Amino acid sequence: MKRSFRKITLIAVLLPFTCKLSAENIRLQSPDKHISIEIKQDKSNGEITYTAMNENGIFIDKSHIGISINTEKITSNEELYVRNKRQIIRKFPVRGVKSVCNYKANRYELAFMINKTKGEYWLEFDVSNQGIAFRYFYKKNGINHVEDENTTFVIPPKTKVWFAERKNSWKLKSYAGEFINCDISQLNTISPTGSIQCPPLVFEYQNGGYGFISESALYNYSGMRFDAIGNNTLQTNFTEGKTGFDITGTVITPWRVCVVATDLNELVNTDMINGLNPSPDKKLFGNTRWIKPGKALTRFFARGCGTPSEEMHVVDRSSSLKFDYSLIDEGWEKWNEKWENLKSVCDYAKTRNVGIWVWKHSKEINDSLNNYQVLREFLDSVKNCGVCGVKVDYMNGESEKTIDFDISLLRYAAERKLMINLHGCQKPSGECVTYPNELTREGVRGWELNSMQEGPIPASHNAALPFTRYLVGNGDYTPLCYTVPGATTWAQQLATVVCFTSPFLCIPEDPDFIAEDSRVASFNEILKEMPTVWDETRVLPLSKIGELAIMARRYKSNWYIGIINAGDARKIEIPLSLLNGKSYNATIFTDNILAPPVPLEKLNQKVSVELHKIYNVIPYKVEKKEVNKGDILNIEVAQNGGAFVKLSIR
Repeated sequence: MKRSFRKITLIAVLLPFTCKLSAENIRLQSPDKHISIEIKQDKSNGEITYTAMNENGIFIDKSHIGISINTEKITSNEELYVRNKRQIIRKFPVRGVKSVCNYKANRYELAFMINKTKGEYWLEFDVSNQGIAFRYFYKKNGINHVEDENTTFVIPPKTKVWFAERKNSWKLKSYAGEFINCDISQLNTISPTGSIQCPPLVFEYQNGGYGFISESALYNYSGMRFDAIGNNTLQTNFTEGKTGFDITGTVITPWRVCVVATDLNELVNTDMINGLNPSPDKKLFGNTRWIKPGKALTRFFARGCGTPSEEMHVVDRSSSLKFDYSLIDEGWEKWNEKWENLKSVCDYAKTRNVGIWVWKHSKEINDSLNNYQVLREFLDSVKNCGVCGVKVDYMNGESEKTIDFDISLLRYAAERKLMINLHGCQKPSGECVTYPNELTREGVRGWELNSMQEGPIPASHNAALPFTRYLVGNGDYTPLCYTVPGATTWAQQLATVVCFTSPFLCIPEDPDFIAEDSRVASFNEILKEMPTVWDETRVLPLSKIGELAIMARRYKSNWYIGIINAGDARKIEIPLSLLNGKSYNATIFTDNILAPPVPLEKLNQKVSVELHKIYNVIPYKVEKKEVNKGDILNIEVAQNGGAFVKLSIR
C-alpha cells in the first residue's frame, strides 16, 4: 500500500500572445475545447462577471468576481485583459480513489491595464477538461486586511443540489451534516439554521450532467462556505463575517473550483482538487517511507479509553487481524504517569508490529505563541514515546487562524515524522498533496452519529457520500460496526469499507467482538489483507446519488466492489466487463434475508438499543465461485442493505 511521493511532474508551456484581449471579448478554453469561460466587464462600474459552459450548456451562469482588501473594492474602473497563458500538466502519486493524479489545464493570468490600487492585483483562471477554477492575487507588503470576497456562483434553474444538513450550530463547525437534496431555488430557505451551506455542494443538472463547487489549496486564508442568497445564487462566506481577517504579505486566495462531469464515474475521478495543490516540500518529504496507510482498531466507541494494559490488549487484537495500527482515543492523558505508560504501550506494540496513534484536543495545543511552542513540545513528547500518528480533534471551524493551526500542525508533525488525522474540522481541499502526512480527516457525518441521540445515520446518507463529501478528499467515517449498525444491514457495513475512502481506516467496533464473534469471523480473512488505498476506482452503472452506490476499486490485480442500497430491496445485475481475460475467484457477501435477524441488545457496551429503538439487524451470508470477464453477478440486497465482493485472479 505504500506510495512514493517523490516523483512529481510539472510542465508549464508558455503560449505567446500577439495582442491583449480586453474584457469585452475574453473567452478562456480547456485543452480539449469542450469547456469555456466567458468573462465580461461592465464599462460603467468595472464589475467583472463570468459564465462557464460545456457542450451541454451553461453550468455556472453569469456570476460575479471581486474581492475587497484594505477598504478597497479592487475590481472597480480598471480594464481587465489576459496578459499570460500557459498549459499546466501535472502527474504525481496520490492516496485515495486512485494512485495517480493526472491534471491538465490551460492557465490564464488576467491583469488590469490601469492599476490604481495600492497593491498589484491580478487573477488566475484554470480551465481544465474537468471544470474551471480561479483565484485572486494581491501583492503588497505588510498586513493586508481581507474584508470580503464578492465571488458568486449562479446555478442554472431546475438543478438538484445536494448539501449537508444539520439542524444545530455544529453544522458549520465539523461539517457532519446529513446529505439531502432540494431544488436550487429552495436552498436559501430550506435550512432551519440559516442560509449558509458547507462545501462541497453537488449538482444534478437538468441536462443529465453532474457538478460540484468547493475550494482547493486552502492555505493562509479563511475557509469558504456558501451563503444561498436567493435567485439560484451562492455567495462566498467566511467564519469571520464582515470583520474580515488579516494576511501578512501577498494575499493568494484558495482556488474556487467548479467541476462538471457527464456521469458519476467522471465526477468521482476528478483530478481538480488534488491537481491545484502545491507539491510537497522536498526538505520535509524527501523521504516518505514513514507515511504508511493502513487499518486501525480502537476500543473507544465500544468501551471507552482503556487502561494501559487494556490498550495493550487492543494491540493484540490489531496484530491478530494484521492491522497496522491501534488508536488510543480520548482519555489516555488521565492515566497516572501518562508518558511512562504511553511509552510502555508503544514499546509493546512495536513487538507486535503495530503502530500507535493517540488522540489530542486541539484547544490544548492551538496557541501560536513562539511559533506554536506548546504544539511542538506535545509532538516531541508523543514522538519520544514511540507514537507514529496523532488524531487532533475539535477545531470546530475554519477561520484563518484555525487554518493556520491546521497547516502548522501538519508541518511540525512532518518534521517529526508523525502522521495526522484531523477531526472536528472542515472539508479537505487537497492538503494531503502538499502535506502527505495527513492520511485522513473527518469533516463528514460518520458512524459515531449512530451512538448519539441525534442519529442514526440513514442508508440514504451512506449512498450519497461517495458522490458528495468524498469528491473532495479522504474521510474518516470510521466504517464497519456490527454492534450499532443503525438502520442498515451487516452487508452494508461491509460495503462501507470499500465505498468510503480513508488511507487511515479506523474501525470503531469492539476489538473482541470483531476478532472472536463467529457470526462475523468469515469476513476477517478478507479484512486482514484488504488495502486502504486504491489504484483505480470505477462507479458502476445503476448508481444514483442517495439511492444506490456501486463502487468498484482495484488494488494491483484484485477488485473490490461495494454496494450500498437505500430504500426497498432490489435485485442488481453487475456485468464483469472490468475484468481482464483471466478467471477470477469471487467471494460475495450479501444480505442473508431469509436468516433470523441478529438481536443487537448488549452487543455494544456503550450504546443501548433503546437509543434509536433498533433492536436487530440482518446478517450477511457468503458465497464463493469462479467468474470470468463478461459474466454477470446477480446480487439481491435487502431494504437499506448492501453487498461486498472481492475478485482475485485464480
